[in-house]
This record gives sequence, C-alpha cells and structure tokens, in this order.
Amino acid sequence: MTLLEYYQTKKEDASRKIAVLSRRMERLSALRLIAFLGTFIFYWMFRHSLVPAILLPFASFGSFLYLVRIHIQTSRDWQRNQVLAVICEREIQAARHEFGDFHDGNEFTDPSHPYSFDLDIFGKGSLFQMMNRTTTSGGTEMLAKWMKAPLLNPVEIIERQQSVNELAQLRDWRTKFLLEGSLLEVSDYEKAMLTGNFPDQYRIKDLKMLRAMMYILPLLSGVALGWLITGGTHLWLLLMLLINLGVLFAYRKIIDRYYTAFGNRTQTTEKYLSLLDSIEQQDFQGTELHRIRDIILKDGKATSAFRSLKKRMAQFEIRQNIIPGMILNSLLIWDLQSVIRLHDWQKAHASKLENWIKTVDFFDAFTSLATFADHNPKYTWPTPIKENFILDATGLGHPMLKPGKRIVNDIRMKGWSEIAIVTGANMAGKSTFLRSVGLNFVLAGVGCPVAAEDMRYYPLDIFTSMRTNDSLLMEESYFLAELKRLAKLMERLRSGEAMLVLLDEMLKGTNSTDKLKGSQYLVRELATTQSVTILATHDVQLTEMEKLYPDRITNYCFEIVHDGDDLIFDYKLRPGIVKTMNASLLMKKMGIIKNNI
Repeated sequence: MTLLEYYQTKKEDASRKIAVLSRRMERLSALRLIAFLGTFIFYWMFRHSLVPAILLPFASFGSFLYLVRIHIQTSRDWQRNQVLAVICEREIQAARHEFGDFHDGNEFTDPSHPYSFDLDIFGKGSLFQMMNRTTTSGGTEMLAKWMKAPLLNPVEIIERQQSVNELAQLRDWRTKFLLEGSLLEVSDYEKAMLTGNFPDQYRIKDLKMLRAMMYILPLLSGVALGWLITGGTHLWLLLMLLINLGVLFAYRKIIDRYYTAFGNRTQTTEKYLSLLDSIEQQDFQGTELHRIRDIILKDGKATSAFRSLKKRMAQFEIRQNIIPGMILNSLLIWDLQSVIRLHDWQKAHASKLENWIKTVDFFDAFTSLATFADHNPKYTWPTPIKENFILDATGLGHPMLKPGKRIVNDIRMKGWSEIAIVTGANMAGKSTFLRSVGLNFVLAGVGCPVAAEDMRYYPLDIFTSMRTNDSLLMEESYFLAELKRLAKLMERLRSGEAMLVLLDEMLKGTNSTDKLKGSQYLVRELATTQSVTILATHDVQLTEMEKLYPDRITNYCFEIVHDGDDLIFDYKLRPGIVKTMNASLLMKKMGIIKNNI
C-alpha cells in the first residue's frame, strides 16, 4: 500500500467512526436525560411506598451515572478519531507537497547562524516545516537542534540512518504516537513543573512537622468521629474540624501554589503516559532507538511512575467537588496530604524524570525524520566518508521543490581547498543549486535520505553567505554586515575548522571593480584553507582565477537560451563559463526600458 493510499484509508475509516460515534452520543444524551428525570419521576410516583420509592430512583440515578461514564468514553473515542482524521488529511496534503498546516519553527530563525537563515531551514516554506511532525515542545526543540548542528561522525550517521529507516517502516506505530501526542497540549510551564524545575515558592518548609500532622490529625479526627458515633459529645469532633481547617488555612499559600501547578494537570500526565507506553511496547531493533528506549525501562518502568503521578493528581483534584472536598479536608487535611504526596513523588523520580521526558522528546523528533523518509521513498541514503573530502552526487536536487518541478544536477568535488565558481544569468539556478547542496548536507547529517540518485560525501560543518541583511538598529550597512560574516568565516577556517562554504554573489554592497578585487583576494584565502567552496557569481572575470589555480578551481555555469524575446532556462549545471546574460532583455520585456542601448 502506498503512503497516500494508507492515509486515505485511515482517514475514511476515522470519518466513518466519527459518524457512528456522533449518532451514539446523541442517543446517550437522550438516555441520560430520561434516566436523570426518571429519578424524580419514580420517587414522585412511588413516594407512598417505601421500598419502590428508594430502589427505583436509586436504580434510575445509577443508570444515569453509568450512561454519563459511557458518554465520556464515547466522546473520547470521537475526539481521537477527529484528531486522527486531521492527521491523515495533513499527511495526504504533505504527500502532495503541501506543508502549510505544519508548524514552521519560525522561533528558531537566526540570521547569525552559520547557514540556517540562508538555507531556509526555519520559517514559512522551510525544510523544518516540511519535516516537522513534533507534538511536544521538547521534541520541536530537539528537531531544530539536530537541523542546526547535524552529525559529523560517519558511524553515528549510519547508525541514525538505520534507526530512521526502521521507524519509517512503522507507519502504524508512528501514526499512533502522533495521535497520542496530538490529543493534548502540554505547555513549557507544565513540563517544567513535572521535571522538577520548581521556583523557590514551591519548596515546602516544615516538612517533618507536616508529615507528622498527616498522620496525627486524621487519626485524632477519626477518634473524635468514633466517639460521636458511639454516643459521645460532638465537641471533640468540632474541635478537630476547627484544628484541621486552621492548619489548611495556615498553609493555604503553598496549597494554592501546588494546585496552580498540578491541579487540572491530569491530562498532561496522560499525554506523557500514553507516549511512554507506546515507546515501551515497541521492540526496536536499531542501536540508537534501542539505547534510548532502555532509558525508560531501567529502574522500573516510566509508565508505572506516571500512573502513580496521575493518581496523585486526581486525588488533589477532588477539591473541585465541594461536598467531598469539604468532608475530606475537614477530617483528613486532604489538600495538604495531596501536596506532600506530589512533593514525595517528584523527589523520588526527579533524577530519572528529566531523562524520561527527553526520551519522549527524542522519539517525537525522530518521528519527524522517519515520516520524511517515508514520504520520499525515491530519495537515496547518502554514504558518509571520513578519509578525505569528497562530494560525489548524481541527480542532486532541491528537496523542497515539488518532484515535477525539481531539476537535478551532478556535482563532483574531491580534495581540500577545492573551489567551484558558478556563473550564470539572473534566475538561471545558481542560488537554488547552492541551497540544493547545503540542504542535502543537512538532511544527510540528521540521518535522512537525500534528494539525489546517489551521494557520497564527507560530513562537514556548513557556512553560508547568501542573504546578508543590513540593520538600522545595529547601525550596520549591508556591506558591513557581509564583511562581518565573512570575517567570522575566515576566523573559523584559520583556527583549523574544516567547512563546506557556500557563497552567493560576494560583496554586493560595493562597486564592481572593488567587488572583483575583494572577491579575488577572498578566493585566494579560501584556496589555502581546509575547506571546500561553491561560489556563485555574476562576475565572469572572477572565473579567470581557474588559470592561476587549475588544480583547485573549476568553473561551472548555468546557461540560458534566447528565443526571440523569450528566455529558456534549463537549470542544468555545465562545465565552463556563462556566455549569455539576461538583465537588459528582462528590463525591456517588463517595460522598464524601451530601446536597446
């Protein structure tokens, strides 16, 4: 079954279930109303007969409570199928190369990053938006971190590829994991409370004394209640109720703070519980997946701890029901007991909890990589090599372009200090080619298949200068901003770092003569470093440097063909120097100029 057929079938099945469940909820709502009204009707009808007046209303109200429970479960099933239908629809759109419904990671946009801004890693229409399926904030951050700092060790890359490939085959597991994660939202604040990053106001003072009161006061309340039941005075019970309520009042601030943190948070726990359970139940074979999964299986299962937390949170939430809450607090100082239970749980599991949450985040981010691989079965798994620099790619294309519009090219570079100077007219494909190389390096570094027929490469850090911005706030001109970026590049290269350098039209902010001279100096510097550079330029004169460094510099070009007033772009990379430009023709065609100069 193809990926598109899989999600279409899943969506149709979910839609059918939604219709069935909707009708069932309507019937249950009617039956609930009948059962609830029956409680009073039966009492009225049999009010003069003791047994029927008690049994029939009781049975009717019991039926009402049972129907409420069934309605809640049916409503949850309805919600699950609604979310599943949305997930499937998004994946159907993604299969058609439409990713607008996915979070674009714009918050990670950083113009100062070595390459993410220039390569459109984050933001609308970005690689992140194309890949992202995360449902936790930690998973989102982890995926962004991987994309900003890809793996460089070939052994780790191959291990990651194996795990991504394994998870790509598990569509049902990924769909369930995504469903469980999408059902509930967990804020960073809620996550911080779970992982023990408590502000000082959540620390409990006088803990030993409170623990003693947890046992002594309920015991004395029980004795006073027993005294009353056996015919004793009510004054002792009244005294204990006043003492208990006084203690709760004295600690009301810490109780309120804990309730703010943990009250109504049962759903938060349910989300992590369901995700951890999905991870525990799957027997992964990949080394990396297996190692991470083992974290939540050591020293007792994480799901057991989360079930305990869920139970303690539910006990705390009893205070929302006024009558049970008043009774339990008056006799058992229930709220204070709930606070201490939660405090003890956090203390017992704090050392492991952060790793458990990170495990969920890891699989959350990993699901995005696997889904990307599943969506692109024609992509190839690149071969990382760590002996000497090599980039040997056949049929390399831009991964964010639709397959029908993607033009692919071959590129072969071998050895350090090699420089490819790419010339071409405006819109001929130079910048797209640079991004194709950079984006596929990123994909390879996170363990994903690449948009190529075949690719062998040396894993490298990437540095780009393609889209430098000026800054009025920083009082920087465009030219100064670009110089600062190039200075960072050379500083890193001179410190001994090895890098893939992608440059698009250097020194755009100065005159053509100065620009050419500055570009020539920079090319000479790059030719002495442990780097590999692809440089796109309109300066045809710069290609003459191939004569000075024939063993290091190679010229490539993107040509266009004039067909009368039309321009034909084939976007194919060729050896050599461009012969045709198009600026004046485009200006004339758009009515900017009317006559030939």
